[in-house]
Amino acid sequence: EVMINNDAVASLIRKGKGFQIPSVIATAREQGMQLMDSELMRLFKEGQVSAEEVYMKAASKKEFENLDAAPAPNPVAASAAPPVRPALPARPPV
Repeated sequence: EVMINNDAVASLIRKGKGFQIPSVIATAREQGMQLMDSELMRLFKEGQVSAEEVYMKAASKKEFENLDAAPAPNPVAASAAPPVRPALPARPPV
């Protein structure tokens, strides 16, 4: 996670509302902040990590419970390989 101390973060810390900091981080992406779970999802969608790895590292496990067991296909690797066609069924004799 990346958090930058800004007025909103400082105010939450002073008020003892640290539990609200993740929502500030999520809405301050343009300032360079990012949540670990968002980055984990991005890596999973790019096929760089498996669903199991993402789930083990996630802070909010509920968001990752329904991911497939296999990693998402890597779009770069998938585009490099030619498509595989299924074999056609044998024709019955005439």
